[in-house]
Amino acid sequence: MHFLNANNGWAVGDNGTDTRATIIHWDGTQWTRVSAPVGRLTSVYMVSANDGWAVGQVASGGLSLIIHWDGLTWDVVGTVPIPSSMQVTLRSVFMVASLDGWIAGDRGLILHYGPEIVPGTTTSMTTVIQTTTSTLTQPTSSTTSTTNSTSTTNSTTTTTSIPPSPIPGFPTESILAGLLAGLIALTVIRRRRKL
Repeated sequence: MHFLNANNGWAVGDNGTDTRATIIHWDGTQWTRVSAPVGRLTSVYMVSANDGWAVGQVASGGLSLIIHWDGLTWDVVGTVPIPSSMQVTLRSVFMVASLDGWIAGDRGLILHYGPEIVPGTTTSMTTVIQTTTSTLTQPTSSTTSTTNSTSTTNSTTTTTSIPPSPIPGFPTESILAGLLAGLIALTVIRRRRKL
């Protein structure tokens, strides 16, 4: 459940009777059911009245589910392509800003949503040429003095780019880090069970 204010709140869940998730909206007077995708939802976070996220799991197939509110409808953003041993329910979503947020799921899966970080050095190329001319004439003599000065500044730009992620907004590195953390957690759990 997440409220933006006393007149705008959202709650998500699983109604238990069919394969559709439950999404309800509070308008300050009453709760109204909103159309939802197939699946179960566990967490919702609203950035604004026109920007919200909810996570859970697709009812059939067990894939992780991420949906987005654009002010009109909730649309499926993507199902995270993870190995069958890691098909997990996403449990919590928290947005720091509209383009920066975190999702946590079962088995240690953690995803980061945000702009991709481009490795490499970045500088700007700038060339500035400044010329100043001044003339000074003495009123009591016929002496004239002229001064000229020029300064130049140069720098270079180098940028390295990386290929786009298969899931919009989720850098490949964060998906891989989440999968690795989940696999490590599974290994630890299995070893503890054997003891």
